Amino acid sequence: MDDEEEKKEKLINEVKHLPQQITKLKALKAKRKRAEEVLRESESGYIELADLLPQPVFEMDERGDLTFANRNAFEAFGYTQEDFIKGVNAINLVIPEDRDRAENNMQRILSGEKLGGNEYMVMRKDGSTFPVIIHSAPIIHEGKAVGLRGIMIDITERKRAEEALKESEGKFKTLAEQSPSMIFINKKGRVVYANKKCEELMGYTREEFYSPDFDFLCLIAPESIKKVKSSFARHEKDAEVEPYEYSLITKEGKRIEAIINTTLIIYEKEKAILGTVTDITERKRAEEELKKSEERYRSLVEDINDGYFIIQDGKFVYINQAFADLSGYTKEGMLGMECVRLFPQKYLERLSKDNLKRKEDREHVVQNEFEILRKDEENLVLEIRSRVIDYHGRSAIAGICKNITERKKAEMALKEKVKELEKWYQITVDREIKMTQLKNRIQELESKGSRKRE
Repeated sequence: MDDEEEKKEKLINEVKHLPQQITKLKALKAKRKRAEEVLRESESGYIELADLLPQPVFEMDERGDLTFANRNAFEAFGYTQEDFIKGVNAINLVIPEDRDRAENNMQRILSGEKLGGNEYMVMRKDGSTFPVIIHSAPIIHEGKAVGLRGIMIDITERKRAEEALKESEGKFKTLAEQSPSMIFINKKGRVVYANKKCEELMGYTREEFYSPDFDFLCLIAPESIKKVKSSFARHEKDAEVEPYEYSLITKEGKRIEAIINTTLIIYEKEKAILGTVTDITERKRAEEELKKSEERYRSLVEDINDGYFIIQDGKFVYINQAFADLSGYTKEGMLGMECVRLFPQKYLERLSKDNLKRKEDREHVVQNEFEILRKDEENLVLEIRSRVIDYHGRSAIAGICKNITERKKAEMALKEKVKELEKWYQITVDREIKMTQLKNRIQELESKGSRKRE
């Protein structure tokens, strides 16, 4: 077959298959049209979705000129659709000092490098500024990056919160450094902050405190470790922990008695424990000395023969055995008893008045004689010397008393005897006066009779 016949046959075959090709072409055109409609619908849906977002959404070409912006972008930056048609360059929305970095980041993303969110300070049309984080990705067309699309997140409130937090942390550190108490922050078992007082009292430097190898439990006395671990475990469950006493050991091995107050906080976006530790070593020592002093004092007052009592808020809060014996009650039965059950009200009022008006002069002693009614209803007369004292941090009346019932009875008997003697004396004197007067009268009469006889 020559070339002419081959061409002829080929042409016949093409003509023969032409209807099929036309059908395929029509199908392709229909698919293309449908794809264009889908694309338009997709673009419309994209625009509608973008307009619903509360953040600015944008697209720009490889030069940085904006090709799309959603409604929120116009509102956020103060531009109109007319401004947008005239052309707005995204790089120029960034403040001048940030534009080189923005341009560099754009080129890096266009080249295929993946960057996280970038923080910028951007400008509105009126020149005002606000901080944003921009997340963007390349727009790929036929395998080539032809621009960027992204979303902006306004972080103005976050920045304000960060500034407020920074200011708050600054104030906290200023106060903490001036505090007379030890203040620390413990996060996940590590000391991440310790104030100056911690260094001074515990003997460790802050570098030592903050070291990853530092075990804060080395600061705790062995007998207090269980208590501290229990406290920290409760904080991990978000439970509150009441202040408690525990013992510390300094770097030099010195023991410190302390009271700790802890609370759960958020520090650097994680849970942490803020602790305030107050050194109460001297207070504990003073309490121990006071306890010993009170024991010696009580031992002393228990050994004396006179009754001793302390009244606070109108009740007996301490009595010795001698006073219990005088009252006829037991010591246990008298503690907490209203003192009016023993002292008559008028005597109690006088006792309180005489003592309380002397509060400024704590050494002043008031002496009174009181009549009390024993449990068995027998009356006793007591001589009481009392004064105002401090008892467990509050005012009270302390008194020492002596039973003078017999002495008072003897005094009364003596008074009666004196009265009787005075009465007999008066009778005797009166009789002597009358006898003298009678004797004088007799003498006077005898003298007159003698003169008449003469």
